Amino acid sequence: MDVIFRGVTDLPDWGREVLGTERGEYVAGQAGYLAQASTRLGLSTAVVSVAGADSAGANLLEGLRSAGVRIDGVHQVSGRRTGLTVAVVRRDGERAFISELSSSVALDADYVEQRWHLIERARVIALVGLFNLPGLDLAAAARILLRAREHGVTTLLDTGWDPHGWSAATVRSVYDMLEHTDIFLPNRDEVTALTGETEAVAAQGRLQAVCAGSVIVKDGPQGSVASVGSRSVRVPAVCTHVVDTVGAGDVYNAGFLAGYLPARDVESGMRLGTAAAACYIGRTRDRFPSSADVTEAANRITTSAEESRRLSD
Repeated sequence: MDVIFRGVTDLPDWGREVLGTERGEYVAGQAGYLAQASTRLGLSTAVVSVAGADSAGANLLEGLRSAGVRIDGVHQVSGRRTGLTVAVVRRDGERAFISELSSSVALDADYVEQRWHLIERARVIALVGLFNLPGLDLAAAARILLRAREHGVTTLLDTGWDPHGWSAATVRSVYDMLEHTDIFLPNRDEVTALTGETEAVAAQGRLQAVCAGSVIVKDGPQGSVASVGSRSVRVPAVCTHVVDTVGAGDVYNAGFLAGYLPARDVESGMRLGTAAAACYIGRTRDRFPSSADVTEAANRITTSAEESRRLSD
């Protein structure tokens, strides 16, 4: 679950207090946001994860069920509380997090194995929020991606941010996972940590060289960047009023899948991902956009061919 405080000017010094202007509690986590957004965009979605055996866990499951997400792959762990993140959002929409993982530590490779029937029947497995699952080591995560691909399942990876500082061993393990990844969807900060490159196009190229599929870098107000054939493609952001960016990358991922899956077209995925995120970050209620919302926003995205040529040059 996420508790989000919005409208915060600065984080407090120790022993001090600051005020926000609004708060809310949400069914969350990268998987939670992705699942709800995907379902709203018409994709049949199931979650394999854990929750605590507490009222928050019951509320989380009811929230997912109400959103149309299948939850038979979610177990409430006895003796554990549901994980909680407190998100603090500045007035420009930027955010910071403090998380307590609690029940999330119970998800490991054996847990996934017991629910493999849900994965092998899927079109896509999205492995997300990896660094908030300490029971699932990165080598085991790579084996899950490999096995899914061997079953013909498209693999999507979004690791999230490493709170332990992106050690050399962690970076090597992520590179190993990319060998079994069809769609890698990191953000700008994450690709800089993985490559040392501060420019999105350069970082994308470095990662594309080792990825089995496509690397799409989410670059915030600069849009997103990917390689399509021999071209570097940037889909620009949609001009919108930003209220809260918590979960924006996960909603982008949902929009990307909705646009990508019909014809396996990366650029179509980028356009719908950009549009979905733009709708989402301007709302504090009824946040997950419908297909009609996303289509309308996507129609406001200009460029592509001209921008692609410029990046290739």
